[in-house]
Formats: sequence, C-alpha cells, structure tokens
Amino acid sequence: MEQATVEDDPRGLLTSDLATSLAQTGRETLEYLAAVPFNNPTSTTAFAPWMSGGDGVAMLSTSHPVLSGGVWANTPSSHVDLSVAALQAARTRMEKIQNARGFQYKMDAKTLVVPTDSRWIMEEILGSPTLPYVAKTDTPNTVREGLTGIVWSHLTDADSWFLLARKAKNKSDKGHQLKCVMRVAPQFDRDNDFETGDRKYKGRMRVGFGYPDARGVDGSTGAA
Repeated sequence: MEQATVEDDPRGLLTSDLATSLAQTGRETLEYLAAVPFNNPTSTTAFAPWMSGGDGVAMLSTSHPVLSGGVWANTPSSHVDLSVAALQAARTRMEKIQNARGFQYKMDAKTLVVPTDSRWIMEEILGSPTLPYVAKTDTPNTVREGLTGIVWSHLTDADSWFLLARKAKNKSDKGHQLKCVMRVAPQFDRDNDFETGDRKYKGRMRVGFGYPDARGVDGSTGAA
C-alpha cells in the first residue's frame, strides 16, 4: 500500500479489507491444494515433490498392488456418473478391499463428496427413503444408510464423485489415510518500507497433502 494511501486512511478501513483479503486467499490456497488429488485422481504425476502419492498408481485405480500378490480396485473399470447403481458398486468395492497380505480389509463408507454441479443428484439419492427414480415403489433406499453428503466447490470435474470411509486415527487404524501436514500454520504480518514509506503485507505457511494408502477412498471421474 502506497504511503499516501496509508496517510489517507487514518481509520484503517482499507487496511482491514486488505488483511481480510489476504487471510481469505490463504484459506482458498489451502482448499486448492487439498483438492489436487481429487482433481487429478487418475494421474500418477499430479503430486508436487512435497506430496505423497501412495502405492505408485493413481489414487483411483483398478490395479492397486497387494504386496502378497494381486491387485484391488477402488474405481469402476469404466468410469461412470453418480447413480444408485454406481454408489452400490462403490460401497461393495470398499467392503471387499484387501490388506497387504491379501486378506479382507472391510471398510464402511461414511461420506459422499461431490462437486457443486452434482449436489442435486446427491441430495436426491441420499434424501429419498425409498429407491429413487423408480415409479411407485416402496423398496427401501438402503444405499444411503450411514452416508453423509458433502458438496466441495473446489472439485473441478463437474461429474466426478468420491466415497470416503471414516478418517483413520493413525496409520494402523482402518479408514481413509488422506492427510494434511501443517508445518507452519498460516501467519500474516505487515511492515513499512523504510525507503518508500509504503506499507507491505505478507502471508506465509508450509503445508503438505497426501496419502500413504488409498484404501478407504473410492469414486469415479464420471462418464464424460
């Protein structure tokens, strides 16, 4: 901020707006970074050097390696849009995943995450006590049991969707292993430049995102 502007703003009204904007930018940056794995779920090169990419294949893959031999999948062989059938298949895959020794490592789905464009179909599926999209049916909508829906505006693929187990408390606990490591929490400061008299603002943080294991995550990039 130029020195003349600082002098013309004795009550700090503009200063307050600038500080608020800088804090908002910091929060948006965190969300953007957290969304990177979800916006590139089929890419093995989406991660920056300070991010973890799991087992060497994409976050969503049909060929996650099992150390004792074989593979397991957390996405359909052909990507599909969100539907009752797709959600049923995803919950089934999550319940049939294997651990490193090839034994069943069942997880229960807890959260359905969708982009803004898919919020309506998510709410139709999770909000209907009977099977949706079927005329005059009293068949219970069992696929929604235990699920909570979240709309995440930072997802860039309009028809992607993700199913998450509960968050694991530690590496040996069952649940998704998506992590945020906050080395330095967002911090902000200001000072005046001695030569120009201008006021400078800065923000700084150190954070890393990643996952050591993709178990507990399922989903699709959609049919498009």
